[in-house]
Amino acid sequence: MKTQIQKIIGLLTISSLLFVSCETVDFGDENLNPNAVSKANTGALITGAMRNIPSIVSNVDSGVLYAQHVSEITYNDESCYETIQWNFDGFYSGPLMDLQTVINLNTSDPTAYSSSGSAGMQMGVAHLLQVYMYHVMTDRWGAIPYSEALKGVDNLKPKFDDQKDVYMGLFAQIDAALGMLDGGGLSGDFMFNGNATSWKKFGNTMKMVMALRIADVDAATAQAKFLEAHSAGVIGAGGDIHYPYTAADANDSPWQDRFQSRDDYATSNTMVDHLIASSDPRLHKYAQPVGQAGDASGQVTYATVDGKVYGGMPYGVLNPGILQSWVSYLPSEIIYTSAATKGGMLYSYAQVAFGYAEAAQRGWSVPGDAQTWYGIGINASMTQWGVKFS
Repeated sequence: MKTQIQKIIGLLTISSLLFVSCETVDFGDENLNPNAVSKANTGALITGAMRNIPSIVSNVDSGVLYAQHVSEITYNDESCYETIQWNFDGFYSGPLMDLQTVINLNTSDPTAYSSSGSAGMQMGVAHLLQVYMYHVMTDRWGAIPYSEALKGVDNLKPKFDDQKDVYMGLFAQIDAALGMLDGGGLSGDFMFNGNATSWKKFGNTMKMVMALRIADVDAATAQAKFLEAHSAGVIGAGGDIHYPYTAADANDSPWQDRFQSRDDYATSNTMVDHLIASSDPRLHKYAQPVGQAGDASGQVTYATVDGKVYGGMPYGVLNPGILQSWVSYLPSEIIYTSAATKGGMLYSYAQVAFGYAEAAQRGWSVPGDAQTWYGIGINASMTQWGVKFS
């Protein structure tokens, strides 16, 4: 018995020594995946977040469709409002979290990530891109997670903030971001190539647009924010802000990808009829003449303008039985040329000019009167589309 006890004590002693020795073993990089990224590239995260903008500015399935600029030709489900659910999950798990990672890393250890530019530029641009996406989201869904969002496992059920609170938070976030933009360089920025002045104009223009959105519910705040943006500097003539698509398939226009092999959409009758009724010269830029006026059912209304026949596709009609050649299709400039050279528009000078017209009409202290700014906005839109107008 005594011998057995001694053996047990001996085994326990050896085992304890093995456990202690294991704690001090250095396995080096044996457990590291040599093909995996071990440190975040903050410049690449910013690039990745920007790559989500086309889904906002060039999404034909909801924006221009529901505004009835275009109509579906064959598959008319969406124009009949049969899509009943969208969600914002992809924003939070994708670009918003990537941008928050850029902010967090540059807050905790800016020196370690200086290869992507100054901490001020990285965080300032990340904040502005977050605001842009949050703004789109709250305008679409109203109350959204904001103040408690992007905390990861620390808060898996963030509260929904009222839209007013989201807007006030976004205004504060813009102001903070503008103060961070120090011109210290930024890699991964294919929108403005790290130009702090351009990003400041982006932020101020965004603030101006947001101010007008709340003008009917909080006129005092709207006026104050609009005038702040005006004083700080927004985009001017020729300064349109658009997503820079390229010819490469990895970054070309979704419109080009969507239309080059399918004929799902045409210019809507709502759009064509309005342009014809108002003698708008942009008709020839927004719609092609029909291939053949062949609608025997009488659903398409045809009109001749400058010797060319136009007919908009009826909107929201299930199974209309209308061929693409019978209606005014979209010009190739919209699908290909404009998409490649101008990209999806985030903010245009025409939009800014109309904003000034509204501000003047409301009696805010802006230079010029409403009529003058309205005319400037029309001319800016004509110029944007290459139309000579007087």
